[in-house]
Amino acid sequence: MEGIFIVAVMFFLVWLFGQFGSSSSSSYSDYGSSNMGSFRIRLQETKLGENKDGPFAITIEGRGLIPVLSRTRLGFSTSVFDATDGEWEPVFSSVSQFQESETSAYQCLDEGPSVDYNEGFIDWVQLGVVIPEIITPPYGGKRNLIFFFRIVDFDNMPVINMGFHTEAEHPGFIWAGKKEYDYNFEGKGWLEEAKSRDEVRALGIKLAVSVALADGTLDESEGYVIKDWISNIIDRFSGETRSDMKKMYNNSLKEAYSQAKSGELSLSETIDEINEIASKRHKYEAIQLSLDVMAADGEADQSELELINNISDQLNLDLKEIESLRDETLIGIGTSVGDKTGVEELLGIDKEWEKDKILKHLSEEFNKWNSRLNSLEEGEDRNTAQEMINKIAKARKKYA
Repeated sequence: MEGIFIVAVMFFLVWLFGQFGSSSSSSYSDYGSSNMGSFRIRLQETKLGENKDGPFAITIEGRGLIPVLSRTRLGFSTSVFDATDGEWEPVFSSVSQFQESETSAYQCLDEGPSVDYNEGFIDWVQLGVVIPEIITPPYGGKRNLIFFFRIVDFDNMPVINMGFHTEAEHPGFIWAGKKEYDYNFEGKGWLEEAKSRDEVRALGIKLAVSVALADGTLDESEGYVIKDWISNIIDRFSGETRSDMKKMYNNSLKEAYSQAKSGELSLSETIDEINEIASKRHKYEAIQLSLDVMAADGEADQSELELINNISDQLNLDLKEIESLRDETLIGIGTSVGDKTGVEELLGIDKEWEKDKILKHLSEEFNKWNSRLNSLEEGEDRNTAQEMINKIAKARKKYA
């Protein structure tokens, strides 16, 4: 859906990790025993990022006593519904980190602190977030959204499916409340765009095959990533719809591989077709699949990164959002950000940029990765962050 599914979220994920990524109480320092009143929530509009230069978001803030009788480890869950036409319809997310475990319905789920009886938040504390640009309602245009916020027992989580909880009396429910918010969505909703969705995803598979072959070989692990992606997509459906989707996606994979072997796979034609019919949501979904394929063999290959950067540019996708997607993928592949891969490709730097622009970009990336390093525990993720910092430091010397 044009303009809606901007995976600026991945830019946001860096911010999110600092806000919600740790289960320590440091993120929730404003709680304690006090006469603070009953628990309540409010909405706040903001822009994400340290400098407030990221995507627009609506945060859910909470304040007051948490209604528990004994020490409980809290969880905070935010779901989104569209109530424009009377019935509550689910709203979907394009980013897996903001999806339910069994569906693609939007859910922001975070582990909170452990609290005792007569404890709560003294001041307003941010407990959830909704990013309009990564969600899709049933239809485009002005929509009346319901932000449904739940406090749950993180050690006894109730089942939430398509935004709804199946057991109203589940002992894991602690508190629930809702707020309404109107937002004008450009482009089509998920009911409107269902027809073109499958065709775009089939083209996305062709892009992924092109990326997999950028280094000259199709690794077995890369093939498994594409097949798993297909399975995850079609498992959300049943009956004839599932059968038709499975046939279309598998045929696209076989055709792409056959065309690639014979030299007939045209990347430019595939990109043109995607640009003609795809929403931004599905463009970013295709790029995420290509990044997952790149990471399948545990290495960030320079040729694959260059190709993904080129594809992103031709799909008219935002540089910062692609950077954030790429950062998350690099963290996911551990310490295999090899010496053969230049920092320019890793960070999306165009060597034609002016030196001042490159240095500014490197400083921003250094601050981002250094902040992330400080929030990570010992292990591969922290080693990857340190390796990225070392690469950035070398590049700063090079361009200085």
